[in-house]
Amino acid sequence: MLKMNDGRISEISVPDPNRELARFNLSVSLRIDKGSENFSTVWNETTGMTHISIDLPEDNYTGASVTINL
Repeated sequence: MLKMNDGRISEISVPDPNRELARFNLSVSLRIDKGSENFSTVWNETTGMTHISIDLPEDNYTGASVTINL
């Protein structure tokens, strides 16, 4: 789920209901230069896309949703 604010992505929430993933990857057509302990971003000038990689919870928290603030 994406939360928008003034035409910009302010929040991304991702789930893993099947409890199979360690990381969730997506690309968006906006430049985002931000990262933290549980996610990273890489801007690709050629394609005009930002790749976002979000680490998902492990162990007892596997399958729980993760929300990142941009």
